[in-house]
Amino acid sequence: MTKTFPYQKLKDDLKDNLIGVYEYELLNGVTWIIVVQSVDFISLKSFGIKWHQWPFMLFTKADLESGNDVFPLQYLYIKNHQTPLLGPDLWTELPLDKKDVRLKLEYELRNKLIALREEFLKTGESKAFLGCIIPNFVIFLEALFYLKDLEPRRDFPHDLSTIEKTYDLDLSAFGELWAWHLQDKKIHRKEITSMIQMVYEQLNSLLSVINTLSL
Repeated sequence: MTKTFPYQKLKDDLKDNLIGVYEYELLNGVTWIIVVQSVDFISLKSFGIKWHQWPFMLFTKADLESGNDVFPLQYLYIKNHQTPLLGPDLWTELPLDKKDVRLKLEYELRNKLIALREEFLKTGESKAFLGCIIPNFVIFLEALFYLKDLEPRRDFPHDLSTIEKTYDLDLSAFGELWAWHLQDKKIHRKEITSMIQMVYEQLNSLLSVINTLSL
């Protein structure tokens, strides 16, 4: 799909405002990151109409220079899963502070626990929000490696096992969700509530560890 993405033509549309284009691999597919010098909504309007069929994220140079303390988890994941297509490799050398990563991870874990409670009360035994957990958890997983100066193999079962041993945690629910994500395992309706309970308890245990983690 990368070969068919006409990123070279972006230079004709954005001219000197274009800084770089990057292929970004997400768990469920590929999108592209476009970095520009500044935002001009008048010119971006026609750009958006022409390029709306392509999945992309638009960043400014200032987002990278000043946003790394606000979005450290997302930036860490992008940093590890992007390939430069055009322009300088801005992401690889992007500095990230472990304290920012830890704080944001704590925030996201607390937010996820609140969301699990609210969604369960709204939808009951729904598989829908169980299916949304793994895409978020793989981002958490890479942050957990980063906080311990470890390199993930990016083999989910192996990396999950490494994190369980490193942090002395049971994260088996996420192994089961991963198998379900790959369609190697079925989760029956009668199992959903107990699965949600396991996910909640294991996220809560992870939160307790992160909340007291010394850096």
